[in-house]
Amino acid sequence: MFISNKIKYGMKALLYLTRLSNNEVVPAARLSKELEIPKEFISKILQSLVYQGILKSKKGKGGGFYLALPPDEIKYEIVFRVLGYKEKNNECLFDMSHLCERKICPFCDNWKEFIKNFNYAIKSCSITGKAKE
Repeated sequence: MFISNKIKYGMKALLYLTRLSNNEVVPAARLSKELEIPKEFISKILQSLVYQGILKSKKGKGGGFYLALPPDEIKYEIVFRVLGYKEKNNECLFDMSHLCERKICPFCDNWKEFIKNFNYAIKSCSITGKAKE
């Protein structure tokens, strides 16, 4: 699919962290276990989000990760891009763009419209689901 596991895992972790009260610090091991994500993978993803200022981390005993920003300031687009999403408006669903050019594939127009709407949605919404004003 057009969204990688890295993005899916990163979003699962962020949405999990938004549900916690008082910016609770959560160890990567807990996120890994509760979200069923390999620990090494989630740690790398979370470090990418720390580097971009989306999360903060605390080292040592009681350490882990927590939100650096209020959830309504964290835009899907930023998270997706940090985790490798590249906007492709003309990408073929089946990776057969030669069929799209010849108008053989019945999904091309619908898929391109879906991608256009999807890209608009990630640009305009925060992880709380609120649209940017």
